[in-house]
Amino acid sequence: MCERDASASLHNRRGGTERLHSVQCWSLHGKGFYRCICCDALLFSSDTKFKSGTGWPSSDSPYAKENVSESIDLFLRMERSAVSCRRCDAHLRCVFDDGPKPTGLRHCMNLVALKFVKFVYPPEEVQNKSMSENAFAQILSEVSAFAESASDLAGLQNFIVEIIPRRLPYYNWTGFYVLDPDDSETLVLGPFHGAPTEHVRIPVSQGICGAAVAQNKTVIADDVNSDPRYLACSLETRSEIVVPIRANGAVVGEIDIDSHDLAAFSLRDMEFLEKCATIVGGFMERSQAVSSHAK
Repeated sequence: MCERDASASLHNRRGGTERLHSVQCWSLHGKGFYRCICCDALLFSSDTKFKSGTGWPSSDSPYAKENVSESIDLFLRMERSAVSCRRCDAHLRCVFDDGPKPTGLRHCMNLVALKFVKFVYPPEEVQNKSMSENAFAQILSEVSAFAESASDLAGLQNFIVEIIPRRLPYYNWTGFYVLDPDDSETLVLGPFHGAPTEHVRIPVSQGICGAAVAQNKTVIADDVNSDPRYLACSLETRSEIVVPIRANGAVVGEIDIDSHDLAAFSLRDMEFLEKCATIVGGFMERSQAVSSHAK
């Protein structure tokens, strides 16, 4: 039983609904997380909240779908999908199918069931991230130029894993995974820069790396220790971003970045890495075309 007042108990354990506009923390600005007030599970991110006009706080998706559970709610004889914290079963409220794209969902939440944890970067990290904005364009220019003359994929990958962490200090582990040509359900570790890892082969059904391939989209974990998909490999890792690499319309591998900073990766990092992945995918397509022509 969570230690809250009678109002919190009503909402979290007896499925109550808070009054309109009764809690203000959803209107707080800044990057942060919304955690379960009872067990501290990471449930929502500020990146997915939106103004629904309903008077209740809304998000188009949970931080990780594995962190919440849904059940049928027949309140007032209307069938709805109730949402709860999967870890402790605290009632969060309901999810509806009238949200914005791309999910089309509106998670309508009781803020009394959540607490907001704002992430504040130390001054030196703010400076590093401001510098990274200028570094992105320069790195992409150099990677693109190198790709034009690279003799093989490994050479291009090695160039990327060396230049990125050298220019972006919060990229503490940078590496490539590629799908095994003999087993399309397994990712194989390629060139990397950073601490050695035991995860040299990862099934696409496991980990954040596997999720990026299975879902065919970039996955950002702001707090890996709160993400049940995370395959622990370093005690220093706090956040991760995984970007799929596509060639001829299919996922063939990914770029994997770990950071020692919590919530290190923004939408700008995602855009930058997706452009890097496009360059690598284009190189692979050209190499495949040359190989096919030679045959």
